[in-house]
Amino acid sequence: PFFPQWLEIQLKVPRIALLTKNSVNSDYTNHANNNKNCYMSFGVMDSENMLYCTNIWKESRDTVDCYLGNSEGGAELAYQCVDSAKIYKCQYGSLLRNCNDCFYCYDLRGCSNCFLSYNLRNKQYCFMNKQYSPEEYSKLVNQYNLGSFAVREELFAKYREIVAQNAVHRYAQIENSTNATGNVIFQSKNAQHLFDAYQVEDCAYSIVVPEIKDTLDAYHVGFDSELVYESHALIHCYNVHFSHLSYHNSNLEYCDSCHNSENLFACVGLRKNNFCIFNKQYSETEYHALRDKIIAHMISTREYGQFFPVQLSPFGYNETTGATYMPLAKEEAL
Repeated sequence: PFFPQWLEIQLKVPRIALLTKNSVNSDYTNHANNNKNCYMSFGVMDSENMLYCTNIWKESRDTVDCYLGNSEGGAELAYQCVDSAKIYKCQYGSLLRNCNDCFYCYDLRGCSNCFLSYNLRNKQYCFMNKQYSPEEYSKLVNQYNLGSFAVREELFAKYREIVAQNAVHRYAQIENSTNATGNVIFQSKNAQHLFDAYQVEDCAYSIVVPEIKDTLDAYHVGFDSELVYESHALIHCYNVHFSHLSYHNSNLEYCDSCHNSENLFACVGLRKNNFCIFNKQYSETEYHALRDKIIAHMISTREYGQFFPVQLSPFGYNETTGATYMPLAKEEAL
């Protein structure tokens, strides 16, 4: 069988603990690229001075504890914001776009200086969704000591109550898109069952996918990637199937942690290689002949056509993102 042989190579080849490319002073980041001064952040690209953030895809800086998931535009001086884009000096917000100085707000567009507000468009100086003069607004906000943790906790509880009881919740955040289903989808076309997707075309059944085309069954794949199937954690890839944590590749199948390569099959941990199978170099003719032979064998053993078996996962269930989406008790996971 193919997979026991592939597992032998996976266990023998040294692997990096964290994947961080083209970055400066960002040692404690993973699945990250082109960053500077980032710490304990994951899925972060092209950003600077980020702490404890996830899925920050584009030109963000000086931001803490945020999950943005949108490459339309990033965040600056933001704290505790989710699913937001092009925000400046916003804190404790969700679904904010083109906003600045908004605190404890939900689903705002083109707003500034808003506090404990929701479902507003192109508004300024709103407190609890009521319009005030700049002076009146400042007095209302200044009654809260935002330097106090206890006050912050009270405000957050109030914000959650307002969002739950007063705000209008659309069934899905799908904008500037055609023939799309799922949630948090922007500027996409023919996107079926996608979540956290931006500038996607002809794709389905994928999660966290910015700027991809002709892709199916992908998770954390993006940035000019095309023809990807049953894969995870790829950027700038073309025609890659059944592969994991690999950047800047083309024509890969059943590969793990391979970068800047092309025409690889069943390889682990390679850099700048071409025409390799099980990490061994072949000529172009030998490569295609042996690859076709292995695939024919895998089809006969019913191994070909799916991602790696779960038994090969190097992680316990509690270490995976699966535990975030579908929490299980230890006994259930075992």
